[in-house]
Amino acid sequence: MNKDIFLKKHYWDIIPQLKEKLGVENIFALPRLKKAIVNIGLSNNRFEKEKIAEIKKNLSLILGQIPQEVKAKKSIASFKVRKGQIIALKATLRGERMWSFLSKLFHIALPRQRDFRGLHKKSLDERGILHIGLEDYTVFPDIYPEEVKTPSGLSVDVISTAKNKKEARILFEALGVIFETEEARKIREEAQKKAKEEARLREEKIKLYKKQLAEQAEEPKTQEKEGASETQEETKTE
Repeated sequence: MNKDIFLKKHYWDIIPQLKEKLGVENIFALPRLKKAIVNIGLSNNRFEKEKIAEIKKNLSLILGQIPQEVKAKKSIASFKVRKGQIIALKATLRGERMWSFLSKLFHIALPRQRDFRGLHKKSLDERGILHIGLEDYTVFPDIYPEEVKTPSGLSVDVISTAKNKKEARILFEALGVIFETEEARKIREEAQKKAKEEARLREEKIKLYKKQLAEQAEEPKTQEKEGASETQEETKTE
């Protein structure tokens, strides 16, 4: 089957399932996907045209269309941003391009992420929008990681016609999106807790080491002062 139309065909296959779970008989009342908005921030690469060009080229390969350059509307000195400077790349996908991109995102890119156990429940908001963030776009099959000189993350907002969070979750789960289970959440929280504790212990060791270095540096000075005091006392005695 053509990968580009896989997800679109799958949607029509899951219509009976959606009708049953949502208690809706009218097919036109079922939630459906409207568009996907993809963004890449260029805060670290906005000064280098070559890096921006490479990111833009790679994003075009992933999306199947050239992304729009987002330019700063005004200068912000505190962020070192000048008016007219390219600060992000953005693309809105609809129709076949949306289905093609989401098919790759849901079934290839997300599972390729390190330690991926499902999307957090907060990825879905009350408006039925799914928010996804990827740390590295090389997880897409269109990109050869060894050829990428400027790795970058990206964010995706998938907009549906779902009326609420519950409807949206039923729709996205039926389309193959994996959400984090309670067991996976506990594992993630335990791992985060362990990492936090290890970081705290490392910080304490570093502080102790610095304190010891400072004390060692102070010892010669203290000895010199004591020696000088003894010399002065001896001189006074004589």
